[in-house]
Amino acid sequence: MINTIIVFTLVLIVLIIAHELGHFFAAQSLKVRVLKFAVGFGKEIVGYTFKGTRYSLNILPIGGYVNLLGEQSCKEIDAEQIDYAFCNKPIWVRAIIIAAGPTANFILAFCFYCQYFSLSAFLFPISQQLLTKL
Repeated sequence: MINTIIVFTLVLIVLIIAHELGHFFAAQSLKVRVLKFAVGFGKEIVGYTFKGTRYSLNILPIGGYVNLLGEQSCKEIDAEQIDYAFCNKPIWVRAIIIAAGPTANFILAFCFYCQYFSLSAFLFPISQQLLTKL
């Protein structure tokens, strides 16, 4: 029972990290400032700041988030940083950033399936013998 919970939690964390990295890399490549990259919710267990972005691992591993500059509103953003605000970007840039998370999950699933099928010939040699007879 405990092994199942541990494996489930680890798989969930991998999916969350892949999803949030999709948002993160899309935002950075489209010149939107990322304020925080967090895996989990609740109190921060460990974290550090690098190049203006706070990276943190939080206590509840049931989600994550990427906090972007201007994600809520452009009202309280300095004039020198307004060019890097999410709210100041065109709609197509915002759509790409939002869609990048689920896209990253699809890419991860595709990679897992490719890895599974490439290893299946080694793990199940009988299936390879059956396929060659067809």
